[in-house]
Amino acid sequence: MTGLDLARGQSRKYKFRAPGILIACLTLIALLAPVRSYAQGAGSDSLSLAWTAPGDDGAAGTATSYEVRRSNAPLTNANFDAGMLVGNPPGPLPAGTWQTMVVRGVTRGTPYYFAVRAQDAAGNVSNVSNSVYWDWGLDSAPPAAPAGAAAEVQAKGMSVTITWRPNTEADLAGYHVHRATVASGPWSRITIAPVTATRYTDSAIPDAATDLIYQLSAVDALGNESARSSGIRVRVKSTSAVAPLTWKLLPAYPNPSRLSEVTRLRIEIPASAHEAHVDLVDGGNQLVRRFGVTGASFGVTEIVWDGRNATGQLCAPGVYRAWLIAGDVRQLVRIARVP
Repeated sequence: MTGLDLARGQSRKYKFRAPGILIACLTLIALLAPVRSYAQGAGSDSLSLAWTAPGDDGAAGTATSYEVRRSNAPLTNANFDAGMLVGNPPGPLPAGTWQTMVVRGVTRGTPYYFAVRAQDAAGNVSNVSNSVYWDWGLDSAPPAAPAGAAAEVQAKGMSVTITWRPNTEADLAGYHVHRATVASGPWSRITIAPVTATRYTDSAIPDAATDLIYQLSAVDALGNESARSSGIRVRVKSTSAVAPLTWKLLPAYPNPSRLSEVTRLRIEIPASAHEAHVDLVDGGNQLVRRFGVTGASFGVTEIVWDGRNATGQLCAPGVYRAWLIAGDVRQLVRIARVP
């Protein structure tokens, strides 16, 4: 887009993104209460706005300032300057950070539109964020539970990276990651604030842990938290004192498995392991999903397949082939998926 170089008064091209999705929720200033109880108190009404920080160069860096405006009509790039300026916005944080501010002096029952624009140190301004509408209705419905979780052991069992598919709720604040060493618990939440990405690396693996189980939950801007996802188990340390001599892809289980179930694949990893991955292909020899196993500690590690392809779509029933590819090693296991 084209921005104005304030120092020279000339137009130039630059990469500068608008703030991420803007949302609004009700806050009662007189209360210091959990978010879910905002609708139950008395006091001065206000709005809490939240958005994802842009960078000062595309998705990188930190912007210089924010401009927040409100109106009784939707705000766009064309009419943003005509909106009423909202004072005291927060200072920008690094790109991708979840930011909030409280807007005071609003009239209860009056609908409002809000939008945010960012500015960098050179005076360039971003596009206007989405125009969020607030009509004083309270949302008590939690988001859907996250789906499509997968995990990869890294750094010789010293960390685990979990990925999942994004939720679609407009007021989503992020995700929490929960961890246990056995399926029956106890469970602990290992994220302090909601994670806004669909990827999280757990680098604080308990010393005594051999297996870890992870669950995910989604939370919206009002603090409504979803049910937890199904657990995904990974092996971070070998149960054997002797490292396997060669790579070995063990049989899948359960096999056959239903579309509602996950399929687990165990792999024996020698101490001299280097690059390796598992390719899942369908009956037409088309790649469905790839899992990396590089960096796991020697012994036995486990891959969990949720039955979905790389784009998150549920695969049809049928027979699939899992190929372990590690240097010159090529090993095959067949997986049957049934309705």
